[in-house]
Amino acid sequence: MAPGAATRIRQAAFNLPQVLKPADFLPDTAPDQDTHLDGLGLVMLQKGSGTRPSRWIAPESMDSALRHLDVVGNGPAVRALMTERTAVLEALGVSRHGLGWQRTSTHALPIAKLGWNLPVTFRTPIDAECVWSYFRSGDKPALIKALGPAPEFEHAGELLAHVETLVARSMAFNLRHVESLLPRLLAECAIPQPLDRLKSACIRAQDRWEHQVAELEALEGLTHDLAFQGYPDSFATARHLQRSVKLYVGPPN
Repeated sequence: MAPGAATRIRQAAFNLPQVLKPADFLPDTAPDQDTHLDGLGLVMLQKGSGTRPSRWIAPESMDSALRHLDVVGNGPAVRALMTERTAVLEALGVSRHGLGWQRTSTHALPIAKLGWNLPVTFRTPIDAECVWSYFRSGDKPALIKALGPAPEFEHAGELLAHVETLVARSMAFNLRHVESLLPRLLAECAIPQPLDRLKSACIRAQDRWEHQVAELEALEGLTHDLAFQGYPDSFATARHLQRSVKLYVGPPN
């Protein structure tokens, strides 16, 4: 690295897309954030102060940061430009996760038994260089070309079989309320997560659905049993008799 290169990066840390913050790895309330990032082999550029977080960079990203400065610079308009280009990346489903970049995509699973389409959200890693290139050039068509077509969900077949088993179980348990299972599955499948965790989440969603349906059925039965509003009308003959009732009240009753 050329003399003074580290200083250039440090001075531009607030505007460089290659620069990382503790929040990229840990919750804001996590203790020893700087120790964690140091353990990852990152280089501290600016120490945090007050509400301003510390700034870090991966050693392998320094050359890319210098190329970025050569093209974009570090003028007063750079921050807004980087924010605008970040928004374009996010609209395309591209975002930073830890040390790398990932693309968020969806894959619809057709649940034929009920005519459902269950979108599954998942992430795939992408080459960071296509992101750095876009930050330098702002060439959106080139970025889209570099990203290529949306990937397929590699576990679609296994997850579909798993969900269909849960749907069949639900239909056997209570067909009348089975439509209310869909929102629960949609909520779980909208969260990108490893396959094993997603399958477990779907099982928990189906279990909670069964408990809720059982409670609804019990409540409906209880409501029916306690529905006394029409009880007098069930005695048609007695209701048509012209009878009077005298009520005596007072001691000793």
